[in-house]
Amino acid sequence: MTTDKTHNSIRASFFPQIGPYDVKLDAMNGVETHEALLKRDTAVRIAAHHYAQVEKAELQAGDALLNIRTTLARDELDSKANQWRKAKAAGADMTMDQFVNDVRSEIFKQR
Repeated sequence: MTTDKTHNSIRASFFPQIGPYDVKLDAMNGVETHEALLKRDTAVRIAAHHYAQVEKAELQAGDALLNIRTTLARDELDSKANQWRKAKAAGADMTMDQFVNDVRSEIFKQR
């Protein structure tokens, strides 16, 4: 009979009794963990949404700037062509090759 008491005391020390307070602590820890995971997931979703919006805005801004630059370049080219036509009509000795070279040199200056 002494061996039974020894085994029971060993078992009792390995597996302490779980009381209502332990269950309450476990439930509170579970709720805290769940809330922390929800906060983390929400923060990640918000950050991903903001990143997507910023990326979209950057692409739209890049497209708008490209359109503006293209329009300005087209206007400048039309202006140069009109100047060349007026000079040609006034009797200036300017060839098409000279006009093309002037436009090319202007483009290289801007880059």
